[in-house]
Amino acid sequence: MGNNPPAETLDILHLSIIQNLFSSRMYFKEALGAIKTGYTVGITAPISKFIPVKVSDISLFPLKTVGSSKFRLKATWSLFHSVLKKKFSILHAHDMQTLLVGVILKKLRRCALIYDAHEDYPFVHVRNFFNNLPFDNLQNGWLYNLAFWIVSQIERYLCRSVDFVFTVDDLIAAKFSSWGLETFTLRNFAWREPPYISENTCHIKEQLTEKEVFVYLGSIDRQVAALECVQALALVRQTQPQAFLLFMGGFCDQEYETEVKKEIGRLELNSSVAFVEEIPYPEVIPTLSVAKVGLLTYSVRDNYKDRSMFTHKLCDYLGAGLPMIISDFKGLRKATESLEIARYVNPAAPESIARAMLFFLKSPLETAEMAKKSCRAFQESLNWETEQQKLLGTYARILNKKIKIHIQS
Repeated sequence: MGNNPPAETLDILHLSIIQNLFSSRMYFKEALGAIKTGYTVGITAPISKFIPVKVSDISLFPLKTVGSSKFRLKATWSLFHSVLKKKFSILHAHDMQTLLVGVILKKLRRCALIYDAHEDYPFVHVRNFFNNLPFDNLQNGWLYNLAFWIVSQIERYLCRSVDFVFTVDDLIAAKFSSWGLETFTLRNFAWREPPYISENTCHIKEQLTEKEVFVYLGSIDRQVAALECVQALALVRQTQPQAFLLFMGGFCDQEYETEVKKEIGRLELNSSVAFVEEIPYPEVIPTLSVAKVGLLTYSVRDNYKDRSMFTHKLCDYLGAGLPMIISDFKGLRKATESLEIARYVNPAAPESIARAMLFFLKSPLETAEMAKKSCRAFQESLNWETEQQKLLGTYARILNKKIKIHIQS
């Protein structure tokens, strides 16, 4: 892997057992940004299948692949044992398991502790646990609510030792602020610097040159209305045969994968839908650029209805300069409506999604104008170069380093 020799004492050590060593937020944004600013940085996380073409000066401490959640207790212990041997000033924990490690190490080492909540972790952990149970209709019952309350209280107790919290949207940030924690919303915007273009990216572009591509980025399950998007494509292709649907991500629900692919076959769309899995983050933006429109079709089953947030997908679509089709939820509309880059749909209705697709195919001038506004918003403010100043400013406060930065509101 080309692991770099660690500095004698690291300024910042990132910890995760959920994110891999070369994850987009932890490695390619937060750690790389800190390295470019002059900090010494390390990452302890599970090994990644993908290795960047150019590995930076970040000190890498790979763990064995964690696997399913039932192995995470053992992985947490392994991470704790590994980190005990290292010297650092700031621990930057990226999940609840490493938050526990950070709390213990803060008492032992008197270091600063940052908690980076990529999600509403109690919600995610409890939802995933109940989804894996062989019972139906538990998610609205008292047992589910009790489990969510217990995990939330654990998170709240651990956060008593946290110095700063970073999270991805204002609603989650409000929770931590209500606990008296200094909290920042740090959105996952893309870098403005030129992206890396690989042979694989060029190959995908060549295959889709003559297509009008609608792209979905991210893991695929019932919460992203993939089935409804496929059904919408079938309606659109009745008059627009050039329409094409590209899924950039793998299924995380085998039963749903079978259901979606069966529907693709039934609708005779096998040559009009493609799946590309495990694209390394540096290749995401150039691959997205083959598309005409990005899909942000969270379903009514998800918890994004009222969250005003720039999701990871939305941030990368902006980086590629794409207009979007977005679920018409209050939170998502609030986050994006002023940008004038989207059409809003009912994600449970294929006809609604199809109407939005047809708008973009039949309105080239309006589509081009939305794409320009997406590019402009990205270049002017919604990019990582601007967003990271909140994080770099916090590092500077902790370490008392005089680094020239400007924190933007």
